[in-house]
Amino acid sequence: MKKLSSRSHPSLDVVLNSFPGLHRKLSILGLLALFLWMPFTSTANNDLVMIRVDNGLVAAQHIVKGPLNLFVYSYLRPETIDTGLREIPAGVVQEQRFFLGVNGEVVEITSGNYKKMIKRHLPNAKYLHKRLGKVGFRYQNLSSMVEFYNNFRAKQQYVYVQE
Repeated sequence: MKKLSSRSHPSLDVVLNSFPGLHRKLSILGLLALFLWMPFTSTANNDLVMIRVDNGLVAAQHIVKGPLNLFVYSYLRPETIDTGLREIPAGVVQEQRFFLGVNGEVVEITSGNYKKMIKRHLPNAKYLHKRLGKVGFRYQNLSSMVEFYNNFRAKQQYVYVQE
C-alpha cells in the first residue's frame, strides 16, 4: 500500500506542520478519505497535468478531455474548532478547485463564477447558456456539463462532415 507523503500530496506538509502528532492518524484518515472520495473523481481520463495556480504549479487531474477540458486540483486543508480560548485541530478536509481549459487557456471555475466563465469562454454555445443554473446544469454538474458540450461539438462536426 502506498504511503501518503508531502511529495505525492503538496498540501500534506502544511497539514502535518499545523497539527503535531497528526501523522499517526493521517494514514487511517487519508485512506478513509481516499476510499470515500475515489468514486467521485475516478474516470478513464484522470491523467495528471501541471497547472499554474497562485504563482505556483500544482498537479491536477484531467477528468474530462475534448474541445473543452476540465481539471480538478484536490488538496487537504486542516480544519479547526475555535473554542474561544484557542483553536483545536478537528482533522483534515479535502478541498477541490476546478479549472476549465479552452483554446489553450486555463481558468478557475467556482460556484460563483461558473455561468459567467462558460458564457465568456464559450460565446457560441447558446444552447448551453440557456440551460445554465437549471437541473443538471449547475456547478455540482460541472463535469457532465463539459461532457455535454464536448458531445454536442462532436455531433456538430459529424453533421458538417456528412453534408
